[in-house]
Amino acid sequence: MMTLILWVLTILSVIWTWRLINFGVRTAERIARASEITAFNVEAIYESLSPEAKQRAIEVMAARKAKDEEARKRVERPGATNTIGLVMASIMLAIPVVTFILWAVTHN
Repeated sequence: MMTLILWVLTILSVIWTWRLINFGVRTAERIARASEITAFNVEAIYESLSPEAKQRAIEVMAARKAKDEEARKRVERPGATNTIGLVMASIMLAIPVVTFILWAVTHN
C-alpha cells in the first residue's frame, strides 16, 4: 500500500514539475510576442510623428531614462537575492527527494 502511495506521489510530482515548466515557457513566449508587437506599434507611431514631435519625444525619453537610472540606483541593493525563486526551487526539489526517502525507508 505504501509503495502505491509513493508511486502516485512520484508521478504527481513529475506531472506538477512538467506543467510548471510548460507554464513558464508559455508565459515567456507570450511576453516576448507582446513585447515585439508593442515595439512595432511604438515604432509605427514614432515614424508618423512630425520632426518637431520626434525631437520632443527624444528629449522626453532622455529625461525618463535619467530618472529611471536614479531610481534604479536607489532601489538596487548589493547582495540581493531572489527569495521567492529560491523557495519555489526548494519546494520543487523537496517533493521528489522526500518521496524517494520515503520509498527507501519502506523498502529496507
